[in-house]
Amino acid sequence: RSNARATASGAYLYDKPGSLCECYHSMGWSATLQDARIIADGLLLAGIDYLVPHGFFYSTHALRKHDAPPTFFFQIPHWHFFERLTARVDRIGEAFADTHIDAQVLLVEPSWGLPDEKDREAYERIQDVLLGLHLDFLMVDTDVLEGGIIEDSAVQVRDVRAKVVLVPPMRVVEPTLQAWLDGFEAAGGAVIRCEVDDRGDDLGNKLCGLLQPHLRIDGDGAERLQVVSRRDGRRRVWLVLNPTREPARVSLAADGPLREVGLDEGMAARLERDGENYSRLVEPLEAVLLTSSDEPAKAPPLPPRVKVPVRGAAHVRPLNRNLLRLYDWQMALLDEHGMPGPTGTVPAVPLANQLATGQFAFVPTIQERPRIMPTVRLPELHIRYSAQFDKVYDGPVELVIEPDSIVGEWSVRVNDAERVGPEAFRQTDTHVRGSLGLDITGAARAGRNTITVDVRTDRLDGGLLNCLYVAGDFGVQLGQAPTLLDRPEKGKFEAYEANGLPYYAGVVEYEMQVEVADVPAGEAVLADLDFGPAFEDACEVAFNDGPWHPVPWSPRLAALAADELRAGPNALRVRVYTSLGRAFEGQVFDPIGHAYHDVGEKV
Repeated sequence: RSNARATASGAYLYDKPGSLCECYHSMGWSATLQDARIIADGLLLAGIDYLVPHGFFYSTHALRKHDAPPTFFFQIPHWHFFERLTARVDRIGEAFADTHIDAQVLLVEPSWGLPDEKDREAYERIQDVLLGLHLDFLMVDTDVLEGGIIEDSAVQVRDVRAKVVLVPPMRVVEPTLQAWLDGFEAAGGAVIRCEVDDRGDDLGNKLCGLLQPHLRIDGDGAERLQVVSRRDGRRRVWLVLNPTREPARVSLAADGPLREVGLDEGMAARLERDGENYSRLVEPLEAVLLTSSDEPAKAPPLPPRVKVPVRGAAHVRPLNRNLLRLYDWQMALLDEHGMPGPTGTVPAVPLANQLATGQFAFVPTIQERPRIMPTVRLPELHIRYSAQFDKVYDGPVELVIEPDSIVGEWSVRVNDAERVGPEAFRQTDTHVRGSLGLDITGAARAGRNTITVDVRTDRLDGGLLNCLYVAGDFGVQLGQAPTLLDRPEKGKFEAYEANGLPYYAGVVEYEMQVEVADVPAGEAVLADLDFGPAFEDACEVAFNDGPWHPVPWSPRLAALAADELRAGPNALRVRVYTSLGRAFEGQVFDPIGHAYHDVGEKV
């Protein structure tokens, strides 16, 4: 997991069927399809053949959701577009078929040499330098080098012929490795021995004096791009990745003509050609797939780009029920007469954690047996949890629970209504599949409402261990006691808290007016959708009651028929397919600051 290129190198050099990576592990429920796509691009660029997405969970109910999430499966709203990611990976895989990384540099993998922390940091810097110079490389060990053929100042290992061997710093140099390096140098090969305090510029200058990349990239932002060159005989293929949030306008050159392979369905290749010169705007977080061509091909004219700012006021229509997430509860232990003792605020987590958080006092059960150390257990506790919300909304209200969210003998009461047990809950299509719902419209009232949950259990992993939800077509106003109110139909694009949707998960449709300065003549245009830098969810768009166009990730481009747009005001509909971060975790991920924030937290 720590080094995909090392894994891919071992698979190729030892002639294995392929290299595998279990990906998307422990990214959190705020993970987007864009996150999945750029990780897939990066792993493929590193040489991984088989991507194994972690955890297609059959169930996310209760604590299961916290087992190294997410799952890019049916529970997550953007599962709707997952087949587009698999199709994209297939296209890259087809282009890569029967090729290998055409390494110009062999980098000695230093594990045998017992590297310390500073050595390992230097090893990482060396790889950064190689990526920045767009020089292809593989990791090798002594066995691989000894199995190679040295000829004409280069070493041939399988299909790779390299003139340069890089040796990172390490505490011990294997004698057989040292002997091989000495022999390679004696035969005219170049060995660069790196030191812990070497600067990247020094190494870069040495490499530039010896090698030229297979794909030469120049221009504004060229150094930000990552490239792999793969070869099968005369055929070459390159994957170019921009992992940054800044665009790169670059010129491209190789030993022969280039063609671009479109990676996303419905998107035309955008490689520009002027005689023997090629150029490309590589958008932020975009990957470009190029292949060699035996002869120049006449490039089709690129459709003109039309900038479409997606901003401001909109009609907001959630296509799923809204949620109030009940995570913090007042907890009390009840005595044998049902009278509550001291209370404390606890989250919806297992009872052992709640007892520690609230510093509750209880008498443990001690079991004594002859000649055996006494055992200490939790006694059966009678626990009462309560949560409150205000209500100025007159529509239907449902209490939703995921199975296994409460462990023990339990019952629920809303205000003064009759207490009910698990048998009163029925299957509901609210929240994630398999959730259980109880209509509490009649029990809820205007003003302050209280939900109480009574549980009897002697299990440390018992109690109210997962949040409950109130669901309906209301809006939610955050506060010390959150308020259910009539949801405003007008709001702003992606302003979840202001739109009354702080814990929403599902599909939300926005309809707004956007201004287009001009629509160029022709049959097709490329709508360049400017959602702002913080927007990362999958979506689809439609203009002026036209067809829906999927826009699952960056670059946010949609290929349209020219008659779908008109100069001046246009009606734009955007359907956003959210993550489950707000509903499951009560958190939002900030991609700019690269940090999680609680829902409602001012940043």
